[in-house]
Amino acid sequence: VTVKMEKNMKIINLKKNSGELIQEVEVFPINLRNLHSFLFHLKEEYFIKTKHARLFSNTGLELFDNDLGYLKDGDTVYIDTKGNDFNYGNLLHEFEMVKKLGEGGYGKVYYARHKVTQEEFAIKYMDISDYLKSVHSVQ
Repeated sequence: VTVKMEKNMKIINLKKNSGELIQEVEVFPINLRNLHSFLFHLKEEYFIKTKHARLFSNTGLELFDNDLGYLKDGDTVYIDTKGNDFNYGNLLHEFEMVKKLGEGGYGKVYYARHKVTQEEFAIKYMDISDYLKSVHSVQ
C-alpha cells in the first residue's frame, strides 16, 4: 500500500516494455516538467537505467516532454531502457481472458475483461504468420 505524503503527488504504475510491473512510482509535479527530469527521478530514486530509455503510454504512444504533465494519478507508463519500440503485446496484459467465444478460419475470439476498469470486450486473435512470410518474400 502506497501512502501519499503530499496531495499533489501522483502514483504512476511503471511497467517494463515486457508488461511486467516494476513498481508504483511516487512523482511530484516538478518531476514531470520534462522527460529529462522524470528519467533523472527514476534513476536516482528507483535505480532504473535510463541512458537510452523511452517511455510509452498505456496505448503505446511514445511520451515526450509535453506529455508528462498530462499523466494522472494511477496512470500506467511503460519504459524500455534499451530504447526499443513499444511492445504492443503489452496491451493484452491489461485484460483477463474469461472464455473462448468461438473459432473460425481467421482466428479465435475471446470474451475478455479489462483488469482495471472491468469493461468487457471481445478480442480476436488472428494468426498472421503466413501473411508475414509473404510480405518478407516480396521484399
